[in-house]
Amino acid sequence: MFDINAFWASNVVACTCGADAPQNCFGNAIAYINQPVAVGYTWHDLSILDQLAVTSGSNLAPAWLLAHEFGHNIQNAYGTHPAGQTLSSELGADCLSGYFLGGVACTGTTNPQELSVVLQTVCSLAGNNLWFNPTYGNCTTRVNAVMAGMNGYFSGVSPLERCSFY
Repeated sequence: MFDINAFWASNVVACTCGADAPQNCFGNAIAYINQPVAVGYTWHDLSILDQLAVTSGSNLAPAWLLAHEFGHNIQNAYGTHPAGQTLSSELGADCLSGYFLGGVACTGTTNPQELSVVLQTVCSLAGNNLWFNPTYGNCTTRVNAVMAGMNGYFSGVSPLERCSFY
């Protein structure tokens, strides 16, 4: 989360699931859209982050998931998506996570092979996680949204311009 906050020049707080966490937190990672009381926070179950890291062999996989949830905070701050979890808001958050990954790739701390493994891992876990609700798009559409964000970063297009069209 430190790297994500540094990239976006923000201070979003990542909270682990606990007694005061939202109801659907366990086995998941979440952020609330258009709920001012929740702006600036994401919640995650450490087990899903661990599962992504172990399965992919990379800390980039859990960073991607946190970046996706962070994307919902951006959507909320700029009013780019309607309230509620929709295909549009999920793909937009995927695009914003890709924008972050593009920034990571430009630092030289990752390579295309690692990024490919991360996205393949995310797809391989799709059937085992609440986060992958079929109404949020299939793996191909979601990976395409992540790639659109990365390509936006590489081409110098602003994240809001690139990711608001979903």
